[in-house]
Amino acid sequence: MTPQELKNSILQLAIQGKLVEQRAEEGTGRELLEKILAAKNAKDAKGKGEKFHAKSAKFAKVGSRVSREEIPDDEKPFGIPESWEWARLGELGILKSGYAFKSTEYTKDGVQVVRISDLSDDSIGLKDAAFYPHKPELSQYFVVDGSFLICMTGSIGKMAWVKDSVLRYLNQRVGMFIPNALCSSAYLWFFLHTSYVVDKWIRAKTSTNGNIKNADIVELPIPLPPLAEQKRIVAKIEELLPLVDHYEKAWSRLEDFNKRFPADMQKSLLQLAIQGKLVEQKADEGTGAELLEKILAAKNAEGAKGKGEKSHAKSAKSAKVRSRVSHEEILDDEKPFDIPESWEWARLGVVVMLEMERMIRLNMFKREFRL
Repeated sequence: MTPQELKNSILQLAIQGKLVEQRAEEGTGRELLEKILAAKNAKDAKGKGEKFHAKSAKFAKVGSRVSREEIPDDEKPFGIPESWEWARLGELGILKSGYAFKSTEYTKDGVQVVRISDLSDDSIGLKDAAFYPHKPELSQYFVVDGSFLICMTGSIGKMAWVKDSVLRYLNQRVGMFIPNALCSSAYLWFFLHTSYVVDKWIRAKTSTNGNIKNADIVELPIPLPPLAEQKRIVAKIEELLPLVDHYEKAWSRLEDFNKRFPADMQKSLLQLAIQGKLVEQKADEGTGAELLEKILAAKNAEGAKGKGEKSHAKSAKSAKVRSRVSHEEILDDEKPFDIPESWEWARLGVVVMLEMERMIRLNMFKREFRL
């Protein structure tokens, strides 16, 4: 299992109510949802957020109150505990669209305009920017502390959690979701990073033009535990994620080892072989010194004639003594490692040239035969 798969599994268990136990004294998700809707109605659900919800097919405005439709079973992707409740993401916060700034405007009246390229990784949020007096005519497009910024086009699924007090404008390509105070922002944040949302739901809702609609985002079904359980889930996830990081480091080392294993193992086997550590030595098989004497005797029996003989005569480590090829002992400082006592250090030229000479003679014979 890859580190990302492990993280996905932890988050999936969390949103299915399998990461921590349920406690009856903490209430239910339905009770929490009713409190959230009551708080919305207490504020009269004013502003662009209310207008947007009223347009959604999944929400209905009755008088001055916001009501909801039950989520049908075919929209529930998995089972949840009985004490939990399926809700719409739009019921748990407000989603705002940005302002259509010109493509060349990185700032408006000295205030930074938040773009997709400004979204950084999850832990950083946004890049730093200076604080400027706010502009009332654009106040509804200001980035709110504690909000989630979500790419609406291009890099769909890319998000940032705003955790500072820097004033910024919201570009139209970036949506801002403001979680309800009665929900755990961290729980919602982890939910939006589950494979269910990132790999399935977003992919299904993204259009061929690479866009995602506001209506789709607010209608995203989300499993809602009681608030106390949300906090315990977040605590458990935050306890496990550092372990996942340690696992990722170990996994990366193992992957690197697996990639290098065939070549490294081959080198190791060859090194063990030439050091006499791959198989045992047997006394009845003789010694390397005896084999070297046989090789030298065979070379002298061949007469060491032709180009091969001249090459030997030029070597500083071999000498021709009365038409015979002899061998000089190899010095200790030339021996790169230890070998068994039954082995013998020899020059490569002493061992292999005999076979080369035979090949040369054989080729000469073949040429003569063809003539």
